[in-house]
Amino acid sequence: MSSAAPPTPVGTRLRQAREARGLSLLQAAHALHIKPHYLEALERDDWDALPSPAHARGFLRTYAAFLGLNPDALLATSPVAAPGPASVPPTQPAAQRRPNDDLPPEAQAIFRELGQTLRRQRESLGLSLDDAEALTRVKAHYLLALEEGRVDALPSPVQGRGMLLHYARALHLDPEPLLLAFAEGLQARLQARERPQAARWWWRLQVQHWGNLLLAGLAVAAVVLFLLWSTLQVLQVYATQAQTPTVAALGVMLRTPTSAVEATALVTISAPSPPPGTAEAATVAPPEAEAAVVASPAVTPAAETPPPEPVTAPVHVVVQVRHRAWLRVLSDGQEVFRARVAPGERFTFRAEERLEVQTGDAAALELVYNQQDLGVLGRLGEPLVLLFTPEQMLTPTPLASPTPTITPTPTATPTGPTPTPQGSPTPSPTPTPVLRPRP
Repeated sequence: MSSAAPPTPVGTRLRQAREARGLSLLQAAHALHIKPHYLEALERDDWDALPSPAHARGFLRTYAAFLGLNPDALLATSPVAAPGPASVPPTQPAAQRRPNDDLPPEAQAIFRELGQTLRRQRESLGLSLDDAEALTRVKAHYLLALEEGRVDALPSPVQGRGMLLHYARALHLDPEPLLLAFAEGLQARLQARERPQAARWWWRLQVQHWGNLLLAGLAVAAVVLFLLWSTLQVLQVYATQAQTPTVAALGVMLRTPTSAVEATALVTISAPSPPPGTAEAATVAPPEAEAAVVASPAVTPAAETPPPEPVTAPVHVVVQVRHRAWLRVLSDGQEVFRARVAPGERFTFRAEERLEVQTGDAAALELVYNQQDLGVLGRLGEPLVLLFTPEQMLTPTPLASPTPTITPTPTATPTGPTPTPQGSPTPSPTPTPVLRPRP
């Protein structure tokens, strides 16, 4: 009685099927995206050389389907056969598996394509989510979120990037293209979220800009108003100073006016009386002939013009001062006034025979002689001397000053006896020719 033949090992069946199709290990590895040494380990039945039983089951299913063999039959006879079902439903409730409603369409397309790549590779390897969880040490619902493109279900973008890296390596995928796609999707989501924020910030900047312009305008208006107020204050001060009356000249005695019309002050200056027994004592003028000086206030109101003063003496002169100048007045040979006068002052001088007015600026005085307005009698800065008599006004002619005689400087004359020269030769007599008549 012959015993039944032992079943052909799984690895031998895989190698025979590959050789029957005329493929090499490198060609099969390139077509399946599985490393060649893993396929060689499957053909040698070296299950310990594989990363894990889950990887072994996945590689066996993929390799058997590629060679046209029954994956379930080979998996049932292999040492890595799983007692339970091939796939386990996800542990995350269906209510929590919601799509990314807040993601823009371009970001959703990127994450959806990334998840389909992961799902196809896992299903091609015959791995369940629990197997992938055991390989990557990542929760199954996070892996399911990656496959479905729900990045909002991940703890954070940084942790999601790390989970994607481990999941891609566990599925023997190149992680660099997957990580670049994941970063591109995150960038698209960030740009979509920043658009409304940028609009809000733009509005805030506009509001702040107009607020700054309003504050600047108020500041400029305040400065302009302050400058106008300061200018008005300065002009008011100057106007007040211009209206202030000028103080009367020193040495002029004023009396308070008794009425609004009479705004003059009378100062009487008497000439000194001559000693008794002299010629001047016999010809002393009566008291009414005494020289008097009448000074008006510094500022005469324009609305009230003083009436002309009556002539009470043979010589009556009124002096109106226009600007500051030096003034000297002599009445009948006696000095009755000498001072510096100020603008606006008014003086009255009287004399019996002669009144002399001297000033250093002819344009500073206006004269009224015996109620005749003479006006200004000279130019600015021109010295002036005027003589007033009962009959007329005289201008003295300046006399030429005598030319000084130059005294010659005396020459020193030597004193003492004049020396007589000694040893001088005695002149000899010269013969005188005698004239004789011709024969």
